[in-house]
Amino acid sequence: MKKRTRTNFKILVSLICSLILLAGCGQKGPLFIPEPEQQTEPSETQQEEDVDNERN
Repeated sequence: MKKRTRTNFKILVSLICSLILLAGCGQKGPLFIPEPEQQTEPSETQQEEDVDNERN
């Protein structure tokens, strides 16, 4: 009876491992953690041009 229990246990473990591996199939999206996008701030020259345009 022990031999049958071991066989059932091996089958169960194999099935669970297979299901875990197959769970990742078909997943879409990047395979890396994307870096957060940085907010672009206007450069100093851009700010100076805006101030000059407001004066005119």
